[in-house]
Amino acid sequence: MATQPSGMLIPAYVYPHSDEMGNPVEWQVLLDVGRTMMLGGLIVVANHGDGHFVEKDSDYEISIDALRRICTPVLGYVHDCYNGTKQDENCSGYEAANVVLDVAKWFNTYNVAGIFVDQVGSREIDVPRAKLLVEQVRNARSDAIVVLNPGSIPSQTFMMETDPAIVVIREAPIDDYQDFPPADDQYAWLRNRANGEYAGIEPGRLAIIAHTIPNRVQVDSLIAKAEQYQIEWIHAQYAEDEHGPVDGPVYKPFSVHLSYIAERINKCARMGCLIPFGRLFCRLANYLLCYILQAKSMLLGVVRRQRRG
Repeated sequence: MATQPSGMLIPAYVYPHSDEMGNPVEWQVLLDVGRTMMLGGLIVVANHGDGHFVEKDSDYEISIDALRRICTPVLGYVHDCYNGTKQDENCSGYEAANVVLDVAKWFNTYNVAGIFVDQVGSREIDVPRAKLLVEQVRNARSDAIVVLNPGSIPSQTFMMETDPAIVVIREAPIDDYQDFPPADDQYAWLRNRANGEYAGIEPGRLAIIAHTIPNRVQVDSLIAKAEQYQIEWIHAQYAEDEHGPVDGPVYKPFSVHLSYIAERINKCARMGCLIPFGRLFCRLANYLLCYILQAKSMLLGVVRRQRRG
């Protein structure tokens, strides 16, 4: 049975300015979406200097903390230059050891919930490296959320070896999703999901991102595609600035579709149509659960500090 996607994975590459009162400005839309979604239904990726930042930035700290207070996980961005094979300005000084340092820096500086690793190699020769990346992040923080972004459909072996990471199996213009997934034998594991064959890969481990999506009809088509192939996480990017539409894989400004997607895939939003005050009930339930989780996290932190003492 097909399952509609229920999660949004948002590349928050917009700089998070805050006002003189210490409140988020640009990231306010993420707070609004986070309050709308079911708890855990939104993952935000912060990109401070591609992970190469030197010191804490107060604007990032304010916005990350604001999302943490509503139990929305924020991941830190790092990149692996496709296992060191990509040659451009950002990858000119690539060293595998530096990725580990960037991961530790995100945890130590911003206490993020996990790491988003961009530009992950997905060839068979890259599988050991991808598996190691997951292990390195989880060694830094055992409960960390790990997202790998090869941007293309990896092999079933890749998926099995990188468990429990979420994997972005496609990042492309919406037009490229018309023939998704391809008919090649190597993608049979994904096509077979339309028949209910999971091959041990749960929906929560799969994500797709589409860009250049000017209208909601195309957003709906992306949601339908995710539903057909049992993919839980989606993002549809289309932005506008003072000059008009911003096309292509540019995640600055934020997508104009964020609120619409939240309404379409959020179980709480759908509940509002089924029971009286359904959305209000879900928001209150989210608030209470978030409060309990934060209290538990604080208690565990105290216990860990006492043990270290």
